[in-house]
Amino acid sequence: MIIQVITGGLAGIVLGFIGEFTELNELIVFSVLAIAMVIPCFPVIWIGLVKSKQSLKEFLSLKFKVELIWPALILFLGLPVVISGVYNFIMWFFDLNTDLYGLIGLQRVNILLVWTVICFIMPVLEEIIFRGIILNGLLRHYRVGTAIFMSAIIFSVVHLNIPQGITALITGLVFGWIYYRTKYFLLPVIGHIIVNSMAILGSRYTEIDGFSNFKGSFQPLWLTLSGVLLTIAGFYLVHTNVNRFENMNKLNDNKEYVKDHSSL
Repeated sequence: MIIQVITGGLAGIVLGFIGEFTELNELIVFSVLAIAMVIPCFPVIWIGLVKSKQSLKEFLSLKFKVELIWPALILFLGLPVVISGVYNFIMWFFDLNTDLYGLIGLQRVNILLVWTVICFIMPVLEEIIFRGIILNGLLRHYRVGTAIFMSAIIFSVVHLNIPQGITALITGLVFGWIYYRTKYFLLPVIGHIIVNSMAILGSRYTEIDGFSNFKGSFQPLWLTLSGVLLTIAGFYLVHTNVNRFENMNKLNDNKEYVKDHSSL
């Protein structure tokens, strides 16, 4: 967080300096802020790996089971809708009416550039930090639930504002659970990419009050219910499929044990 605050301050100084010589536009502002978001991740990753004595190879694997991908995708498609509903409630409860994406000019910056930074680069780097390094490190010293919750809290705090912090807490809990249950790092990365993509693309290309924009109203009930049902179904399917694989592995281990001892 300290590095993030420092780079954020430096970004402000750089923008102020540039503004002395030329008129600032959305592309310049976004580019400077993007650099300020991305650059700090690399020293954080390096320090985290050194301090925790971990290697990227321990968790950075592209292996996965197809049988776990589709249940996770169902969960990830419902999750952004649930998060949007929570975000609406927070904005209503605290009487806020801030267009976050419009505030930093995302609506007018090239969509490919925005998607690359916000929906691909940052999710990969953040998952390496929060699920790869931090969660893995916490799991060595704390119970599973405690470790997942602590990593989600840290993920929430670094977002530095209440609405995003609360929604980040929810996604942090979900991604932490997915990673722990499946042991596949690729799944929370995919989930993070989908959540960010639906937020960015939804805000630009759809006109659904409460989902693509906040105008003091909640998103449609049908959308909220659809998101809740998809999320619950995704949780259930991931959980049952993981249990099925674990039972199959135990059965195979027992067969190998019996086979080895029967040959003695």
